[in-house]
Amino acid sequence: MRVTDQLLENNFHNDIVNRRKRIAEGTYSSERQTFAVG
Repeated sequence: MRVTDQLLENNFHNDIVNRRKRIAEGTYSSERQTFAVG
């Protein structure tokens, strides 16, 4: 049983999802967040 491979795959998938969320939020609110960093 390869539990570590499954965990790595889940972490990779979650990283992609979080990155897409951040990109979407950044594009939608970049005009308003002039003082926000990160």
